[in-house]
Amino acid sequence: MTTFRLALAAFCTLVALLLITINLFQAHWLSAISILFLGIGTVGLSLFFSLEFERPLILDAFFSLSTILGVAGIFFEHRAFDISSTELHQKALIAIASAEFECPAAYQIANVLNEGLKSCAIQNNSDISDAVFQLGKAVHLPDSVGLIDATHSTLTDPDVDRCVYYAKQVYAVCPNSFFGLSSESKAILLK
Repeated sequence: MTTFRLALAAFCTLVALLLITINLFQAHWLSAISILFLGIGTVGLSLFFSLEFERPLILDAFFSLSTILGVAGIFFEHRAFDISSTELHQKALIAIASAEFECPAAYQIANVLNEGLKSCAIQNNSDISDAVFQLGKAVHLPDSVGLIDATHSTLTDPDVDRCVYYAKQVYAVCPNSFFGLSSESKAILLK
């Protein structure tokens, strides 16, 4: 049993190191530090020392610090709290709406225009809903499940910004309908 426990602790530590590396490459510094305390500090040490029922105070402190850093990471790293992204969605909505009237080729991409209007109209609300969901998971999931969720969230594809996706398609056919956007906004939109 101890060999299995040591192998599991080593596996959790390796998973945590992989997640830390991925988050650092994505410039999610707070999430990486949170995973450090969660994966290595809490889950890895609990399994290594076979602490199922009585956990030392230091492990509770690691878990609490991981939770605080995870919540802070959501506030600082999630798209819902990025004001420039919110403004960009509003500007893209206006540009896509004006494309119907200002672009002679708009009839060719009518479905893209409709989907773009819908996506840009609800993108900010969708981002806020996702942020609330992520905050709920950060606060309420226990440490071992939190590590599994962090692994799933990091290794799956990120949530696609559908507004930007459709705005790029509309811009490819009707670039003059984006005349109201500054060059900075266009650069962010088309990257």
